[in-house]
Amino acid sequence: GDRPKLTEGIGGLLGVRQKLFEVIRGLLGVRWELTEGDQELAGDTLGVHQKMTETHREFVGGYWDLGMSLDTLVKLIVIVWHSEEWPTPLRERHHEDKQVKKNA
Repeated sequence: GDRPKLTEGIGGLLGVRQKLFEVIRGLLGVRWELTEGDQELAGDTLGVHQKMTETHREFVGGYWDLGMSLDTLVKLIVIVWHSEEWPTPLRERHHEDKQVKKNA
């Protein structure tokens, strides 16, 4: 009477134990995949950060070059403005404008 029920109960517990083992193994697999994903994301983040740093350096370098170019351009304009090669009508107009401001 009781013995078959006990055997059946133990068999059921062993089945539950096996299922728990499979679930835990599955969870460990999921955890492993998440860990690998985290590592990939961390690697991607480092790559993105490095690319952003490179882009920033390129931008700053380009900005510096542009600043130097503008500085050179302004110096050239000043040199040409004060030289005899500047177009006469523009130079005369500039000097007329200065006279008007002086007399005002």
